[in-house]
Amino acid sequence: MRFYISRRGVRLVTLLIAAFSLAPISQARAQFKLVHGAEYLHTVQDINLYLGFSGSHRFDGIYLALPSAWSLEDVRHLSSDGRSSMLAVQELESMTNRFLLVLEGGMEEEDVLVLRVNTGLSEGRSSIRVTPYQTRFDQTGVRRELFEGLTLLQPFRITRQRPILGNLVLDVSDGDVPVRMRAADLPDLSSGASYTIEFWLKTASLAAVIMSTWNGLESSSYPIELLVDGTGRLIYFQGAPGEHRSMRPDMRIADGTWHHVAVSHDAVERWSRIFIDGLAADSLFHAVPLVVQATGGLVLSGRPSANDVDSVNGFSGHIDEIRVWPYARDAVEIRLTMRQSISGQSSGMTVLSFDNPEQEDRLIDDAGPLRRRESDLSFYEPIRDLQIHLDVSSVLLEWQAPDRNATTFVIERSTDGIRYDVIGQLERTTDGVGGSGIGDELFRFRDTGMLMGVSFYRVRQLFRDGTDRMSPSVKVGMGLEDENTTAILRGNFPNPFNPTTTITYALREAQHVSVSIWDLSGQMIALLVDGSQEAGEYQVAFEATDLPSGNYFVRMRTANGVRTHQMILMK
Repeated sequence: MRFYISRRGVRLVTLLIAAFSLAPISQARAQFKLVHGAEYLHTVQDINLYLGFSGSHRFDGIYLALPSAWSLEDVRHLSSDGRSSMLAVQELESMTNRFLLVLEGGMEEEDVLVLRVNTGLSEGRSSIRVTPYQTRFDQTGVRRELFEGLTLLQPFRITRQRPILGNLVLDVSDGDVPVRMRAADLPDLSSGASYTIEFWLKTASLAAVIMSTWNGLESSSYPIELLVDGTGRLIYFQGAPGEHRSMRPDMRIADGTWHHVAVSHDAVERWSRIFIDGLAADSLFHAVPLVVQATGGLVLSGRPSANDVDSVNGFSGHIDEIRVWPYARDAVEIRLTMRQSISGQSSGMTVLSFDNPEQEDRLIDDAGPLRRRESDLSFYEPIRDLQIHLDVSSVLLEWQAPDRNATTFVIERSTDGIRYDVIGQLERTTDGVGGSGIGDELFRFRDTGMLMGVSFYRVRQLFRDGTDRMSPSVKVGMGLEDENTTAILRGNFPNPFNPTTTITYALREAQHVSVSIWDLSGQMIALLVDGSQEAGEYQVAFEATDLPSGNYFVRMRTANGVRTHQMILMK
């Protein structure tokens, strides 16, 4: 562990815990929330959980309860001005995986708490509990009051880690020698050339270099450096002596799950762009182009050479399927191929996939022995065109499954969008008919045990190698508004629409809200809202000028659960 765990006075701490009292909530709207974290987790996975706090309630510490199989690796407090500080942590020996996190100076509304944990070996449903406390001093001594009304109880579903046989990725640990791709094997990366760099990344590292062409000296120019900052966000730099230009998307990628990253540079139009998971995340216009040269190749998990000026912490994580194209690719092109494995080199494009040692010998110069490992990164195709047809007595699900490696389809249903039950299963037969559906790619399942009110459906694909992939959930039925529901997704108008529609929703109390748009393949198209909002009625516009006609889903996530609504784009 990288933080300090105090074991002195454990008996005293235990007595203090026993003396915890429940405190009244003076700010009803104050609440802890999960700002960012992986939706699906597997066993033995390092992840970062980003916790925020809304409201003005004052407290000076946090009581943290983790599942018994988990381990706490690191705790950081990120202030609103970007500063990062480690917390004093007291582990309670008499209670398994229970901790006191001491916050010196408290926690402001825009601050974020980062918990780095490992999920251990246990599968199934788990949850973490986060409760703030206030230290009181009276004639009896020190007393801590738990504010139960501000507790965050965050559920998670843990599945068994299933590495894909033969799918090898680069495994990098802090302190490893950086891996270098020779400049002679790369397209021109200088400022006068256009290019795109793509790769898959899985990391929980903070403040670490992912890849770079810069040697760390102010007197040197460089076309690209990508790092993850202390808040878990990606930062792109391009620089010349005396000037560094940057892009910094809002999305946190250091969460311990796989993300696809692409950086394109258009020398003609003078735009640099970042795409995360196939979505445009940030852009930079070069009114006056920098004059930069790439002479040292592209280095993974570090910089081209070790210098005293390099103070960035070492990178730990996995990298796979690095592609360098000799032109600037757009979002459509990136989404089209990001989940397709490409071998060899063509049209001046360079590919580095760690499944092929011969390819590594061709592209890596004096990197030394590489540490490769099997990974759960999957390039399998998702199901497409998931549709729901509702009649008086049943719900008909219909979808397409073009990937022939998908052998089984598990249909799941939920009443709250969080906890799902298996209600059926279809097998793909050799002829694609009979029990598997009605054709080679088209499948149907009828649910005759439909529930009253609102239900959510999703389909899980099981592949030959044991991996699986989940479809986005689809909401069926309007139902009555539960008086205990604090967030209501009303829908969109007009619907069908072309190309603009307005999404409306209501909040009955202040909370963190995420509103996003998804396509039928399970890819997020746009993130419209992601932040804390007060109670009230809200409207947000969505423009689909660059999207093809078809069905899309708006998804609203709050502490109250997940709600989805289908939209139809007709051009």
